[in-house]
Amino acid sequence: MSTIASSGGPSKTGGVAIARDLIVRYGGEVVAVATDHRVLLAPTISVLERDHPRRRFVAALVVAGRELNSDPGEPYDDDQAHFFARILLMPNDEFEILADQLHDAELAEHFNVPLEQVPAKRADIDLG
Repeated sequence: MSTIASSGGPSKTGGVAIARDLIVRYGGEVVAVATDHRVLLAPTISVLERDHPRRRFVAALVVAGRELNSDPGEPYDDDQAHFFARILLMPNDEFEILADQLHDAELAEHFNVPLEQVPAKRADIDLG
């Protein structure tokens, strides 16, 4: 699983993260850091092709995390970020149509997402 969390660090001085920065973890490792103006991918992600399923999912987590983190009154929630990333990459309508026709590996290939996200998507829309 991955997480995106506010770093909680001090104000930005040099390379120090500020509290609004997002640290993105996937599979237990830091895969990206997102600031207000840029996203820095870890070398293990940046070397992947732009359309690689893992890189795409990390990018979707950053987008979801930034949106969730944009309202200071709402705390960030990892499960919500995953949920929204799956919606971005596997739209509900299309997924529901294909879910009965294709196996998980075929769905992962069709939507170009990591395989482990397909069962999670089935659970999101109760097709499990």
